[in-house]
Amino acid sequence: MGNKVIKGTATGAIALATFGVTSGATVQADEVVKPSTTLSSDVTAPKTHNIKVLDGVLLTKDGAAVTTTPTEKTVEEAHGIKQQADQAVTDQAGKVAESAQIEANSQKAVEDATAKVAEAEKNKAAATPDAIAQAEKGVTDTQKEIAQNQKASDTAANATQKATDAATTQKQAVEQTQKEVEAGQKAVDTAKKGVDTAKAALDGTGEQKALDEQKAANKSLEDAKKAESDATQKLAAAKKADTDRHAQIKGLKDQATTQSKTATDTATDVAAKKAADSAAKADVSTAKKAVETAQAALDGTGAQKVLDEQKAAEKALSDAKTKEVEAAQKLDEAKKADADRDAKIKDLTTKEAEQAVAKTDAENALAEAKKNAEAKKAAKEAAEAKRDALQKELDAKKKLSTITVPQYVIDAYKKYLASDQNESDKEVLEAAFGRWMEDPDPRYSDPQYDGNVPIDPSTVDPTHLTREQAKALTQYYAHIVTNLRRQFWGEKAKTYTTENAIDYVQKVAEAYAKENKPWSSGHSHDALKAGETASSKLTWGSENISSMSSRTTTMTEMYRYILSSIMQMLVNDYHSDYGHTKNMLRFGDYDDVIGVASSVTPNGLGRMHYVGFSDKYAGQALPDPYDTTQLEKDLAQAESDFQAALTAFNEANGVLTAKQAASDAAHQALSTTQSELTTVRSQALQTPSAEMAHRAAVATRTSAETRKASADKAVTNLNASIQEKQVALQKAQGVLAAKEEAAQKAATVLREAETKAVEAQQMLNATKAKLAALTGVKDATPAANEALEKATTARKDAQARKDAADKAVANLNASIKEKQAALRTAEQALKAAENNLAVLKASKASEDAKLVAAEQAVAAAKAVEAKLAAETRALESKLNDQQNLLAMYKNADKLLGEAVSKQLEASAKHKEAVAKTLEARSKLAELLKDQRDANSQYEAVKKAYEEWVASKKAAEEKAQALSMRQAAKSMTTSKKIRPTIHSSYIYSRADKQLPQTGEKSSWLALIDMGILASLSFGVRRKQRRNG
Repeated sequence: MGNKVIKGTATGAIALATFGVTSGATVQADEVVKPSTTLSSDVTAPKTHNIKVLDGVLLTKDGAAVTTTPTEKTVEEAHGIKQQADQAVTDQAGKVAESAQIEANSQKAVEDATAKVAEAEKNKAAATPDAIAQAEKGVTDTQKEIAQNQKASDTAANATQKATDAATTQKQAVEQTQKEVEAGQKAVDTAKKGVDTAKAALDGTGEQKALDEQKAANKSLEDAKKAESDATQKLAAAKKADTDRHAQIKGLKDQATTQSKTATDTATDVAAKKAADSAAKADVSTAKKAVETAQAALDGTGAQKVLDEQKAAEKALSDAKTKEVEAAQKLDEAKKADADRDAKIKDLTTKEAEQAVAKTDAENALAEAKKNAEAKKAAKEAAEAKRDALQKELDAKKKLSTITVPQYVIDAYKKYLASDQNESDKEVLEAAFGRWMEDPDPRYSDPQYDGNVPIDPSTVDPTHLTREQAKALTQYYAHIVTNLRRQFWGEKAKTYTTENAIDYVQKVAEAYAKENKPWSSGHSHDALKAGETASSKLTWGSENISSMSSRTTTMTEMYRYILSSIMQMLVNDYHSDYGHTKNMLRFGDYDDVIGVASSVTPNGLGRMHYVGFSDKYAGQALPDPYDTTQLEKDLAQAESDFQAALTAFNEANGVLTAKQAASDAAHQALSTTQSELTTVRSQALQTPSAEMAHRAAVATRTSAETRKASADKAVTNLNASIQEKQVALQKAQGVLAAKEEAAQKAATVLREAETKAVEAQQMLNATKAKLAALTGVKDATPAANEALEKATTARKDAQARKDAADKAVANLNASIKEKQAALRTAEQALKAAENNLAVLKASKASEDAKLVAAEQAVAAAKAVEAKLAAETRALESKLNDQQNLLAMYKNADKLLGEAVSKQLEASAKHKEAVAKTLEARSKLAELLKDQRDANSQYEAVKKAYEEWVASKKAAEEKAQALSMRQAAKSMTTSKKIRPTIHSSYIYSRADKQLPQTGEKSSWLALIDMGILASLSFGVRRKQRRNG
């Protein structure tokens, strides 16, 4: 294989080697080219490089040249060298960047330091005596402002606490009124149910419902009683559990106190034993040194050591004395602190006892105030219920319609009577009545169809009108007619009824029914006499009769019928010559007695009889149930009683609020004191540890004195005789033995004390754990008490429900009058309950408003507190700035010196950073050159190898093609085979001779040289273009 020079650029080397035909080929070279020992004119001599230069490669200023055909291994090695160079550049580039950043940072540090020097120089110039004095004044003024602000903050904090306490109390009041509203709503619901039940009883339709309600009420009461009993038992159990737990807590606290003292005592004993142990060990150490010193003195070799020990002993003694003095001072301070602690505990304990008594008194006063407030509330509610019931009754009576007669009718009627009832005046009266019925004045409206009459839905059978029903209808008739007569004859006129009149009229009605006469039969004198008795002179004086339906109806409709009949007998009596009118209105202001009853004949004819009597034999007048005179007096008294009860309730409620606040304050004060007492008690005593420290210091000082005495004795012993030195050594050894024995005993005693201390602390910890577990449990009594209160309330409600249900059932068989009375009572109770609920809701709204105001007061107080806190922070920041300024003024020279020093330091660091950066960049430049060399080498080797492989492959393909042609030719010639070579591919000595140059070369080598020249030319041109 021939050798030729191949060149490569820095971007990629091109290599080419001579190719030889393998021995198995048909064509072979007769000569080989001798390697040249000279470079071509464009290849410079190699220079020193940092990378590894491979064999057969020449690195030039322009790139790399390959002089030997490279192998695959050579290419891989060149690639490895290239990767190492690339990595080195990457690493160094990072170092350069890092150095540059450090340089920039150091430059910034220099600038900052220079600025600070300038600022320090400025501050030094500003730090005049006047400026310093002004700064000191500013600090003092700001400190005063902070103190004043702190005082204001304390006041604001107290105000916030008071506002918070008031809001808490008000919240409790709101919760209480909410409970009252809920109870009031429940009372309204119960009252509504009572009204429904009473109505159903009056209608005769609620029998089964009443019985079912009674059964349900009985069951509800039984359940409520059982629940109350269970709650009572649970309360008792809760009280017992709480009592037992508190007793356990007290026992454990006492036990913990004892164990705490034991633990403290044992810990103190351990500390003392530790001090003794340390002293014993120090004594052993001192004794050992004494033995060593005595031995050295005896040997004559330890003079300097003895003197050094004396000096060290003096220093140790001096230090020990100083520490003993410090320990004594700390002991005095600890004793004073503990004395202050004990005094504070004593004061707080006394205060706690006093506040506990105050709390109990406040609780008792609160309980009494609650009891009084509840009594006053009950009285207020009763007075309110009575007032409301009377008001309702009065309103109902005042709402009843009456008949208002125009004056022109009154005048016409009186004229008619005065003229002896002549026809002309009769016509005038008829015209007046007609005018009245058409009069648009609402005062004179006809009430018979849409007027208000008493409401009574109870059933009425006109055939069998009861005495009570007859009495009620008669009283209503008498009330309406009395009002009419007084318009005509003045206030003295009165129509009323009596028991005798009612008995009489009912007998009259029965007689009419028995006669069974038609309507046309008119009045029956026999029937009118049916009420007469031998024992009474009472007899009828007049009678009006109106027709009526015989069907069953209600009392309400009967009242409306009576009102309508009165109007008809007034305005529609022309054809009877106003006889019915005269029987009603009579002729003057005298008293008139009336009885009203209904009759129904067997033929179904219904009549209503209005029988008049003289008041002479009628008996005692029955009161007018619709007269409001006495009712108004009773209502006025009830209103007065209610206002008095309300005033008493408000006063009691005010006392209750004050007592509640006092109780809360007492609880809070006691809680605060107990918390403070717990905090103080939890503070560890300082005296025991200070005493231990002092004892240790004394022991150390004693040991130091012993050491000093031994050292002094050793120095004295330096000039003693051998015998004296021997005696001194023996004594020192004896002392050492005694000290070691004492140290062993001290160590044993310490271990025993530590064991006791650990056991005592473990027992105390166990007790504390039990105590924590018990104190962490919430008292069960309050919740149980609340549950009992709810159960009691539920039982009372159930009892009230049962009473109402029993009454409703009993009312089923009551008379109509009794049922009516029951309904009125139920309605009055409902009205009272509704009024009470309205008052409670108003009270709740008032309390809610107070709570909003209280919460707003808390927010306002907190805002003031926050404002003051912000001002405090601002003042503290201001003070900090002022103090810094003052310190800067006072230390201006020092700060300037420090700033200059830091500036010089920063400048030195910057100079160093600049040098390191330059060094890193120089190193990077060198590594970049190495990277270019490595890349050039790799590209040249790789290119040469690739082209060698390609050329070899091409030569083999040509050789194979030539061999195939020769084989084909030998098949067509004579049997004598001669080698025939294609003249385009080989050079043979038989055909042609080369010039005699002393070299052997195949013609393929010459072709290769031509290819080399062309490729080298191409590479140089590419290099020039890229350059």
